[in-house]
Amino acid sequence: MAMTEIKIPLQPKQREFDEAVEKYKCVLFGGAKGGGKSHGLRSVILKRRFQYPGTVGAIFRRTYEELEANHIRPLFTAYPSLEPFYNKTRHVLNIPNGSVLEFNHCDKERDLRLYQGREIHDIGIDEVGQWIEDWFQRLRGSNRSAVPGVKARMMLTGNPGDIGHKWMKRLFITREFTEREDPNDYYFIQSKVYDNAALMDNDPEYIRNLEAEPNALRRRAYLDGDWDIWAGQFFSEFRRGIHVLPSEFIAQVQPHWTRFGIYDHGFFHPAFWVEMAVDSDGNLYVIKEWGDRGKRVDEISMAIHDVSNVDALDYCVAGTDIWAKRDGSKSIFEQFSQDLPDELKIIFQQAKTNRIQGAQQIRKHLAYQNLPEGMRGPRLFILEHCTKTIDCITRMIHDPKNPEDVLKVDATETDPWAGDDPYDCVRYGVMSRFQIPEEKLTQEEIERTFVPLTKEQRVNSWIEKRRKQADKQKKFGSRDPIYGRF
Repeated sequence: MAMTEIKIPLQPKQREFDEAVEKYKCVLFGGAKGGGKSHGLRSVILKRRFQYPGTVGAIFRRTYEELEANHIRPLFTAYPSLEPFYNKTRHVLNIPNGSVLEFNHCDKERDLRLYQGREIHDIGIDEVGQWIEDWFQRLRGSNRSAVPGVKARMMLTGNPGDIGHKWMKRLFITREFTEREDPNDYYFIQSKVYDNAALMDNDPEYIRNLEAEPNALRRRAYLDGDWDIWAGQFFSEFRRGIHVLPSEFIAQVQPHWTRFGIYDHGFFHPAFWVEMAVDSDGNLYVIKEWGDRGKRVDEISMAIHDVSNVDALDYCVAGTDIWAKRDGSKSIFEQFSQDLPDELKIIFQQAKTNRIQGAQQIRKHLAYQNLPEGMRGPRLFILEHCTKTIDCITRMIHDPKNPEDVLKVDATETDPWAGDDPYDCVRYGVMSRFQIPEEKLTQEEIERTFVPLTKEQRVNSWIEKRRKQADKQKKFGSRDPIYGRF
Protein backbone atom coordinates (compact mmCIF):
# COMPACT_ATOMS: atom_id res chain seq x y z
CA MET A 1 0.00 0.00 0.00
CA ALA A 2 1.45 3.33 -1.06
CA MET A 3 1.67 6.17 1.40
CA THR A 4 0.94 9.76 0.57
CA GLU A 5 3.32 12.44 1.75
CA ILE A 6 2.69 13.77 5.25
CA LYS A 7 3.88 17.00 6.81
CA ILE A 8 4.93 17.05 10.47
CA PRO A 9 4.73 20.62 11.81
CA LEU A 10 6.82 21.55 14.86
CA GLN A 11 6.50 24.54 17.15
CA PRO A 12 9.73 26.42 18.04
CA LYS A 13 10.41 24.50 21.27
CA GLN A 14 9.58 21.21 19.56
CA ARG A 15 11.96 22.11 16.75
CA GLU A 16 14.62 22.80 19.37
CA PHE A 17 13.86 19.37 20.81
CA ASP A 18 14.29 17.79 17.37
CA GLU A 19 17.64 19.51 16.85
CA ALA A 20 18.86 18.50 20.32
CA VAL A 21 17.99 14.84 19.68
CA GLU A 22 20.37 14.90 16.71
CA LYS A 23 23.20 16.16 18.93
CA TYR A 24 22.71 14.44 22.29
CA LYS A 25 22.15 10.85 23.34
CA CYS A 26 19.52 11.67 25.95
CA VAL A 27 17.23 14.72 25.88
CA LEU A 28 14.59 15.71 28.45
CA PHE A 29 11.82 17.93 27.12
CA GLY A 30 9.35 19.62 29.45
CA GLY A 31 9.31 20.99 32.96
CA ALA A 32 5.82 22.51 33.24
CA LYS A 33 2.20 21.82 32.35
CA GLY A 34 0.89 22.34 28.84
CA GLY A 35 4.26 22.74 27.11
CA GLY A 36 3.44 20.48 24.17
CA LYS A 37 5.67 17.66 25.42
CA SER A 38 3.69 14.63 24.27
CA HIS A 39 2.97 16.14 20.86
CA GLY A 40 6.63 17.06 20.47
CA LEU A 41 7.85 13.58 21.41
CA ARG A 42 5.39 11.86 19.08
CA SER A 43 6.19 14.22 16.20
CA VAL A 44 9.97 13.93 16.49
CA ILE A 45 10.04 10.16 16.84
CA LEU A 46 7.66 9.81 13.87
CA LYS A 47 9.74 12.21 11.78
CA ARG A 48 12.85 10.15 12.47
CA ARG A 49 11.14 6.97 11.23
CA PHE A 50 10.79 8.62 7.81
CA GLN A 51 14.21 10.24 8.04
CA TYR A 52 15.94 6.92 8.81
CA PRO A 53 14.32 4.06 6.85
CA GLY A 54 14.44 0.59 8.34
CA THR A 55 14.73 1.81 11.94
CA VAL A 56 12.74 1.11 15.08
CA GLY A 57 11.27 3.72 17.39
CA ALA A 58 9.16 3.13 20.49
CA ILE A 59 7.04 5.38 22.67
CA PHE A 60 6.62 4.18 26.25
CA ARG A 61 4.10 5.05 28.92
CA ARG A 62 3.10 3.28 32.10
CA THR A 63 -0.23 1.95 30.77
CA TYR A 64 -1.74 1.21 27.39
CA GLU A 65 -4.72 3.45 28.23
CA GLU A 66 -2.32 6.39 28.49
CA LEU A 67 -0.75 5.48 25.16
CA GLU A 68 -4.18 5.28 23.54
CA ALA A 69 -5.34 8.64 24.89
CA ASN A 70 -2.12 10.62 24.56
CA HIS A 71 -0.49 9.19 21.43
CA ILE A 72 -2.37 6.66 19.32
CA ARG A 73 -5.66 8.52 18.88
CA PRO A 74 -3.96 11.92 18.43
CA LEU A 75 -1.59 10.40 15.86
CA PHE A 76 -4.36 9.13 13.59
CA THR A 77 -6.45 12.24 14.11
CA ALA A 78 -3.55 14.30 12.77
CA TYR A 79 -2.50 11.76 10.10
CA PRO A 80 -5.47 9.58 9.11
CA SER A 81 -3.51 8.27 6.11
CA LEU A 82 -1.27 6.36 8.54
CA GLU A 83 -4.05 4.32 10.14
CA PRO A 84 -4.10 1.54 7.48
CA PHE A 85 -0.50 0.77 8.41
CA TYR A 86 -1.28 0.29 12.09
CA ASN A 87 -1.49 -3.17 13.65
CA LYS A 88 -4.03 -2.80 16.45
CA THR A 89 -3.18 -6.15 17.99
CA ARG A 90 0.53 -5.50 18.34
CA HIS A 91 0.20 -1.71 18.70
CA VAL A 92 2.77 -1.19 15.94
CA LEU A 93 2.84 1.27 13.04
CA ASN A 94 4.58 -0.39 10.04
CA ILE A 95 5.78 2.32 7.69
CA PRO A 96 6.35 1.28 4.04
CA ASN A 97 10.01 2.34 4.12
CA GLY A 98 10.69 -0.48 6.60
CA SER A 99 10.61 1.63 9.75
CA VAL A 100 8.52 0.69 12.74
CA LEU A 101 6.95 2.81 15.47
CA GLU A 102 5.88 0.84 18.55
CA PHE A 103 3.57 1.91 21.36
CA ASN A 104 4.71 0.06 24.46
CA HIS A 105 3.43 0.15 28.02
CA CYS A 106 5.61 -0.66 31.00
CA ASP A 107 3.66 -0.61 34.26
CA LYS A 108 5.48 -3.30 36.24
CA GLU A 109 9.08 -4.39 36.51
CA ARG A 110 8.35 -7.65 34.72
CA ASP A 111 7.23 -5.63 31.67
CA LEU A 112 10.83 -4.48 31.23
CA ARG A 113 11.89 -8.01 30.34
CA LEU A 114 9.88 -7.80 27.11
CA TYR A 115 12.26 -5.15 25.80
CA GLN A 116 15.63 -6.21 27.17
CA GLY A 117 18.14 -7.50 24.65
CA ARG A 118 16.44 -5.77 21.74
CA GLU A 119 17.82 -3.09 19.44
CA ILE A 120 15.56 -0.04 19.58
CA HIS A 121 17.10 2.92 17.78
CA ASP A 122 14.88 5.61 19.31
CA ILE A 123 13.26 5.21 22.72
CA GLY A 124 10.79 7.85 23.81
CA ILE A 125 9.48 7.76 27.39
CA ASP A 126 6.53 10.06 27.95
CA GLU A 127 6.17 11.28 31.56
CA VAL A 128 9.43 9.67 32.60
CA GLY A 129 8.99 11.16 36.06
CA GLN A 130 6.74 8.16 36.75
CA TRP A 131 9.77 5.87 36.38
CA ILE A 132 12.46 5.08 38.91
CA GLU A 133 16.00 5.46 37.62
CA ASP A 134 16.62 1.71 37.60
CA TRP A 135 13.83 1.20 35.04
CA PHE A 136 15.15 4.03 32.90
CA GLN A 137 18.70 2.65 32.95
CA ARG A 138 17.61 -0.91 32.20
CA LEU A 139 15.51 0.16 29.25
CA ARG A 140 18.38 2.30 28.07
CA GLY A 141 20.36 -0.91 27.62
CA SER A 142 18.14 -1.64 24.61
CA ASN A 143 18.79 1.77 23.06
CA ARG A 144 21.49 0.93 20.54
CA SER A 145 22.08 0.93 16.81
CA ALA A 146 23.99 -1.33 14.44
CA VAL A 147 22.64 0.59 11.40
CA PRO A 148 25.34 2.73 9.71
CA GLY A 149 24.59 6.44 10.05
CA VAL A 150 21.87 5.95 12.68
CA LYS A 151 22.64 7.03 16.23
CA ALA A 152 20.62 5.61 19.10
CA ARG A 153 18.67 8.24 21.01
CA MET A 154 16.65 8.51 24.24
CA MET A 155 13.85 11.11 24.16
CA LEU A 156 12.16 11.91 27.46
CA THR A 157 9.32 14.15 28.58
CA GLY A 158 8.48 14.97 32.15
CA ASN A 159 7.74 17.53 34.85
CA PRO A 160 9.18 18.12 38.30
CA GLY A 161 7.83 15.71 40.88
CA ASP A 162 6.74 12.10 41.12
CA ILE A 163 9.10 9.22 41.90
CA GLY A 164 11.62 10.09 39.19
CA HIS A 165 12.15 13.66 40.39
CA LYS A 166 15.52 13.03 42.05
CA TRP A 167 17.35 11.37 39.19
CA MET A 168 15.82 13.67 36.55
CA LYS A 169 16.95 16.71 38.51
CA ARG A 170 20.40 15.21 39.06
CA LEU A 171 21.05 14.42 35.39
CA PHE A 172 19.37 17.34 33.66
CA ILE A 173 19.05 20.26 36.08
CA THR A 174 21.86 20.25 38.64
CA ARG A 175 23.98 18.01 36.36
CA GLU A 176 25.67 16.03 39.11
CA PHE A 177 27.24 13.12 37.26
CA THR A 178 28.98 10.01 38.43
CA GLU A 179 32.34 8.92 37.05
CA ARG A 180 30.51 6.49 34.74
CA GLU A 181 28.35 9.21 33.16
CA ASP A 182 29.35 11.60 30.37
CA PRO A 183 27.84 15.09 30.83
CA ASN A 184 27.88 15.53 27.04
CA ASP A 185 25.17 12.86 26.72
CA TYR A 186 22.46 14.84 28.55
CA TYR A 187 20.50 17.91 27.51
CA PHE A 188 17.41 19.63 28.93
CA ILE A 189 14.88 21.81 27.12
CA GLN A 190 12.50 23.78 29.31
CA SER A 191 9.06 24.06 27.75
CA LYS A 192 6.27 26.03 29.41
CA VAL A 193 2.63 26.52 28.55
CA TYR A 194 3.49 29.89 26.98
CA ASP A 195 5.65 28.02 24.43
CA ASN A 196 2.67 25.99 23.22
CA ALA A 197 1.17 28.36 20.66
CA ALA A 198 -1.49 25.87 19.56
CA LEU A 199 -2.81 25.47 23.08
CA MET A 200 -2.66 29.22 23.74
CA ASP A 201 -4.68 29.90 20.58
CA ASN A 202 -7.20 27.06 20.86
CA ASP A 203 -7.77 26.97 24.61
CA PRO A 204 -6.93 30.31 26.27
CA GLU A 205 -8.97 29.27 29.29
CA TYR A 206 -6.36 26.61 30.09
CA ILE A 207 -3.66 29.09 30.99
CA ARG A 208 -6.19 31.19 32.90
CA ASN A 209 -6.99 28.11 34.95
CA LEU A 210 -3.30 27.61 35.73
CA GLU A 211 -2.82 31.26 36.63
CA ALA A 212 -5.91 31.13 38.86
CA GLU A 213 -4.54 28.25 40.94
CA PRO A 214 -4.85 29.62 44.52
CA ASN A 215 -1.91 27.61 45.87
CA ALA A 216 1.20 29.63 45.05
CA LEU A 217 3.42 26.53 45.07
CA ARG A 218 1.28 24.65 42.57
CA ARG A 219 0.97 27.78 40.46
CA ARG A 220 4.78 28.07 40.27
CA ALA A 221 5.06 24.38 39.45
CA TYR A 222 2.39 24.46 36.73
CA LEU A 223 3.62 27.64 35.07
CA ASP A 224 7.36 27.72 35.73
CA GLY A 225 8.36 24.08 36.26
CA ASP A 226 10.21 24.87 39.49
CA TRP A 227 12.40 21.86 40.36
CA ASP A 228 12.55 22.77 44.05
CA ILE A 229 8.80 23.34 44.45
CA TRP A 230 6.40 21.27 42.43
CA ALA A 231 2.91 19.85 42.43
CA GLY A 232 2.73 16.58 44.33
CA GLN A 233 5.54 17.52 46.71
CA PHE A 234 4.49 16.43 50.18
CA PHE A 235 6.53 18.90 52.21
CA SER A 236 5.71 21.98 50.17
CA GLU A 237 6.42 24.11 53.25
CA PHE A 238 10.16 23.40 52.92
CA ARG A 239 12.39 26.32 51.91
CA ARG A 240 16.16 26.07 51.77
CA GLY A 241 16.50 29.70 52.80
CA ILE A 242 14.43 29.09 55.93
CA HIS A 243 14.89 25.49 57.02
CA VAL A 244 18.53 24.92 56.05
CA LEU A 245 21.15 26.38 58.40
CA PRO A 246 24.89 26.81 57.76
CA SER A 247 27.12 24.06 59.06
CA GLU A 248 28.72 26.51 61.48
CA PHE A 249 25.49 26.46 63.49
CA ILE A 250 26.66 23.23 65.10
CA ALA A 251 28.95 25.33 67.29
CA GLN A 252 25.84 26.90 68.82
CA VAL A 253 24.47 23.57 70.04
CA GLN A 254 24.59 23.90 73.83
CA PRO A 255 25.70 21.12 76.23
CA HIS A 256 22.35 21.19 78.04
CA TRP A 257 20.32 20.65 74.87
CA THR A 258 18.75 17.25 74.39
CA ARG A 259 20.62 15.26 71.73
CA PHE A 260 19.53 11.92 70.37
CA GLY A 261 20.19 9.52 67.51
CA ILE A 262 17.87 7.89 65.00
CA TYR A 263 18.66 4.80 62.96
CA ASP A 264 17.02 3.14 59.96
CA HIS A 265 18.54 -0.24 59.19
CA GLY A 266 19.47 -1.48 55.77
CA PHE A 267 21.90 -3.70 53.93
CA PHE A 268 20.87 -3.80 50.27
CA HIS A 269 19.31 -0.38 50.71
CA PRO A 270 21.28 2.06 52.86
CA ALA A 271 21.52 1.99 56.62
CA PHE A 272 21.02 5.58 57.76
CA TRP A 273 21.80 7.48 60.95
CA VAL A 274 20.76 10.97 61.98
CA GLU A 275 21.67 12.93 65.08
CA MET A 276 19.20 15.58 66.20
CA ALA A 277 19.28 18.27 68.87
CA VAL A 278 16.48 20.08 70.71
CA ASP A 279 17.06 23.60 72.00
CA SER A 280 15.48 25.22 75.05
CA ASP A 281 12.52 26.40 72.97
CA GLY A 282 11.78 22.94 71.64
CA ASN A 283 13.14 23.57 68.14
CA LEU A 284 14.54 20.49 66.40
CA TYR A 285 17.81 20.44 64.45
CA VAL A 286 19.23 17.70 62.23
CA ILE A 287 22.92 18.22 62.93
CA LYS A 288 24.65 15.07 61.66
CA GLU A 289 23.99 12.26 59.20
CA TRP A 290 25.65 9.11 57.96
CA GLY A 291 24.58 6.42 55.53
CA ASP A 292 25.97 3.53 53.55
CA ARG A 293 24.86 0.16 52.25
CA GLY A 294 26.28 -3.35 52.25
CA LYS A 295 27.74 -2.94 55.75
CA ARG A 296 27.74 -5.38 58.67
CA VAL A 297 26.34 -4.29 62.02
CA ASP A 298 29.82 -3.85 63.49
CA GLU A 299 30.88 -1.67 60.55
CA ILE A 300 27.71 0.39 60.88
CA SER A 301 28.25 0.88 64.60
CA MET A 302 31.85 1.98 64.09
CA ALA A 303 30.73 4.50 61.49
CA ILE A 304 27.99 5.84 63.76
CA HIS A 305 30.44 6.23 66.63
CA ASP A 306 32.80 8.09 64.33
CA VAL A 307 30.00 10.53 63.44
CA SER A 308 28.39 10.93 66.87
CA ASN A 309 29.40 10.67 70.51
CA VAL A 310 26.81 7.97 71.09
CA ASP A 311 27.48 7.62 74.82
CA ALA A 312 26.64 11.30 75.33
CA LEU A 313 23.26 11.05 73.59
CA ASP A 314 20.12 11.12 75.71
CA TYR A 315 18.55 8.25 73.77
CA CYS A 316 18.55 6.46 70.42
CA VAL A 317 15.52 5.23 68.46
CA ALA A 318 15.27 2.87 65.50
CA GLY A 319 12.65 1.41 63.21
CA THR A 320 10.88 -1.59 64.69
CA ASP A 321 12.24 -3.93 62.01
CA ILE A 322 15.54 -4.28 63.88
CA TRP A 323 13.74 -6.29 66.57
CA ALA A 324 12.59 -8.91 64.07
CA LYS A 325 14.17 -12.36 64.25
CA ARG A 326 14.58 -14.45 61.14
CA ASP A 327 15.62 -18.09 60.83
CA GLY A 328 16.37 -18.29 64.53
CA SER A 329 19.25 -15.81 64.26
CA LYS A 330 19.75 -12.83 66.52
CA SER A 331 17.86 -9.66 65.73
CA ILE A 332 19.70 -6.55 64.55
CA PHE A 333 18.87 -5.00 67.92
CA GLU A 334 20.57 -7.88 69.72
CA GLN A 335 23.59 -7.59 67.44
CA PHE A 336 23.92 -3.89 68.30
CA SER A 337 23.28 -4.31 72.03
CA GLN A 338 24.92 -7.66 72.84
CA ASP A 339 27.42 -8.87 70.26
CA LEU A 340 29.64 -5.81 69.96
CA PRO A 341 32.42 -4.64 72.28
CA ASP A 342 31.16 -2.32 75.01
CA GLU A 343 32.57 0.76 73.31
CA LEU A 344 30.54 0.01 70.16
CA LYS A 345 27.25 -1.14 71.65
CA ILE A 346 24.16 0.92 70.90
CA ILE A 347 20.87 0.41 72.74
CA PHE A 348 17.84 1.54 70.78
CA GLN A 349 14.30 2.31 71.78
CA GLN A 350 11.52 1.41 69.36
CA ALA A 351 10.52 4.39 67.25
CA LYS A 352 6.93 5.51 66.83
CA THR A 353 6.41 4.44 63.24
CA ASN A 354 2.91 5.63 62.36
CA ARG A 355 3.48 6.98 58.86
CA ILE A 356 0.57 9.40 58.59
CA GLN A 357 1.09 10.92 62.04
CA GLY A 358 4.81 11.21 61.40
CA ALA A 359 4.32 12.97 58.07
CA GLN A 360 1.86 15.42 59.58
CA GLN A 361 4.16 16.18 62.49
CA ILE A 362 7.02 17.01 60.12
CA ARG A 363 4.74 19.33 58.17
CA LYS A 364 3.71 21.09 61.36
CA HIS A 365 7.33 21.51 62.42
CA LEU A 366 8.21 22.96 59.00
CA ALA A 367 5.21 25.33 58.90
CA TYR A 368 6.00 29.02 59.21
CA GLN A 369 3.19 30.83 57.39
CA ASN A 370 -0.48 31.39 58.25
CA LEU A 371 -0.12 29.76 61.65
CA PRO A 372 -3.00 29.81 64.15
CA GLU A 373 -2.68 32.00 67.21
CA GLY A 374 -0.44 30.39 69.79
CA MET A 375 1.66 28.39 67.30
CA ARG A 376 5.09 29.41 66.17
CA GLY A 377 7.29 28.18 63.41
CA PRO A 378 9.31 26.90 61.78
CA ARG A 379 10.51 24.45 64.40
CA LEU A 380 12.53 21.97 62.32
CA PHE A 381 15.90 22.84 60.77
CA ILE A 382 18.60 20.89 58.91
CA LEU A 383 22.26 21.81 58.77
CA GLU A 384 23.52 22.27 55.22
CA HIS A 385 26.10 19.46 55.39
CA CYS A 386 23.24 16.94 55.89
CA THR A 387 22.77 16.89 52.12
CA LYS A 388 21.11 13.49 51.83
CA THR A 389 18.47 14.43 54.39
CA ILE A 390 17.73 17.73 52.65
CA ASP A 391 17.49 16.06 49.25
CA CYS A 392 15.22 13.32 50.56
CA ILE A 393 12.79 15.64 52.35
CA THR A 394 12.38 17.86 49.28
CA ARG A 395 11.54 15.01 46.89
CA MET A 396 8.98 13.14 48.99
CA ILE A 397 5.58 13.03 47.27
CA HIS A 398 2.02 12.13 48.19
CA ASP A 399 1.03 8.48 47.99
CA PRO A 400 -1.65 8.44 45.26
CA LYS A 401 -3.47 5.65 47.10
CA ASN A 402 -3.35 7.53 50.41
CA PRO A 403 -2.74 11.28 49.94
CA GLU A 404 -2.27 11.75 53.70
CA ASP A 405 0.86 9.61 53.55
CA VAL A 406 4.23 9.97 51.87
CA LEU A 407 4.79 7.54 49.00
CA LYS A 408 7.12 4.74 50.07
CA VAL A 409 10.18 4.78 47.80
CA ASP A 410 12.97 2.21 47.85
CA ALA A 411 16.58 2.64 46.85
CA THR A 412 17.68 1.17 43.53
CA GLU A 413 20.78 -0.68 42.43
CA THR A 414 21.90 2.30 40.35
CA ASP A 415 21.06 4.92 42.98
CA PRO A 416 21.21 3.86 46.64
CA TRP A 417 19.92 7.30 47.65
CA ALA A 418 16.74 7.18 45.60
CA GLY A 419 14.87 5.79 48.62
CA ASP A 420 13.24 7.43 51.62
CA ASP A 421 15.62 6.24 54.36
CA PRO A 422 16.71 9.74 55.52
CA TYR A 423 13.07 10.82 55.64
CA ASP A 424 12.21 7.82 57.82
CA CYS A 425 14.93 8.85 60.26
CA VAL A 426 13.59 12.40 60.51
CA ARG A 427 10.07 11.03 60.95
CA TYR A 428 11.17 8.75 63.79
CA GLY A 429 13.07 11.63 65.37
CA VAL A 430 10.19 14.08 65.29
CA MET A 431 7.78 11.45 66.59
CA SER A 432 10.12 10.68 69.48
CA ARG A 433 9.47 14.19 70.81
CA PHE A 434 6.20 15.86 71.70
CA GLN A 435 3.46 16.11 69.11
CA ILE A 436 2.10 19.51 68.17
CA PRO A 437 -1.63 19.30 68.97
CA GLU A 438 -4.34 20.08 66.45
CA GLU A 439 -6.54 22.19 68.72
CA LYS A 440 -5.87 25.74 69.81
CA LEU A 441 -4.28 25.92 73.27
CA THR A 442 -4.23 28.47 76.03
CA GLN A 443 -0.91 30.19 76.76
CA GLU A 444 -0.54 28.09 79.92
CA GLU A 445 -1.11 24.90 77.92
CA ILE A 446 1.32 26.02 75.24
CA GLU A 447 4.05 26.62 77.79
CA ARG A 448 3.36 23.33 79.51
CA THR A 449 3.43 21.51 76.16
CA PHE A 450 6.39 23.17 74.50
CA VAL A 451 8.83 24.03 77.31
CA PRO A 452 11.23 21.10 77.85
CA LEU A 453 12.56 19.86 81.19
CA THR A 454 15.28 21.87 82.84
CA LYS A 455 18.78 20.45 82.96
CA GLU A 456 18.34 19.54 86.65
CA GLN A 457 15.05 17.77 85.91
CA ARG A 458 16.63 15.84 83.07
CA VAL A 459 19.60 14.79 85.21
CA ASN A 460 17.31 13.64 88.04
CA SER A 461 15.15 11.74 85.56
CA TRP A 462 18.24 10.07 84.10
CA ILE A 463 19.45 9.04 87.58
CA GLU A 464 16.04 7.61 88.43
CA LYS A 465 15.94 5.57 85.22
CA ARG A 466 19.39 4.18 85.85
CA ARG A 467 18.44 3.31 89.45
CA LYS A 468 15.41 1.37 88.25
CA GLN A 469 17.52 -0.34 85.61
CA ALA A 470 20.09 -1.39 88.20
CA ASP A 471 17.36 -2.73 90.51
CA LYS A 472 15.88 -4.74 87.66
CA GLN A 473 19.27 -6.12 86.65
CA LYS A 474 19.94 -7.25 90.24
CA LYS A 475 16.54 -8.90 90.40
CA PHE A 476 16.47 -10.59 87.01
CA GLY A 477 20.13 -10.65 85.99
CA SER A 478 19.47 -8.95 82.67
CA ARG A 479 19.58 -5.48 81.18
CA ASP A 480 16.58 -3.37 80.28
CA PRO A 481 16.82 -2.38 76.59
CA ILE A 482 14.59 0.65 77.03
CA TYR A 483 16.94 2.79 79.07
CA GLY A 484 20.25 2.09 77.41
CA ARG A 485 23.42 0.62 78.83
CA PHE A 486 26.03 1.40 81.47
